[in-house]
Amino acid sequence: MTAIKKFRELRGMTQSELAEKVNISTVTLSRYENGGRDPRGADLSKMAEALSCTVDDLLRGDPANPTPPQPQGAKTE
Repeated sequence: MTAIKKFRELRGMTQSELAEKVNISTVTLSRYENGGRDPRGADLSKMAEALSCTVDDLLRGDPANPTPPQPQGAKTE
């Protein structure tokens, strides 16, 4: 299981919900989650935003210490 799936489940999102936020198909997201395809950089950025984490969090593959979720509309420093 990839970090994308771990973070998605941690945030209580379905594949359909995340795919819609990232503007990709659920098939593409499934391939990303199962390691059948590497995400494009733009998709990684959108997923990180949708999952309230960083691209590094997704690449590290360990949601044990993820970036804390930010409230909608909150600015990060």
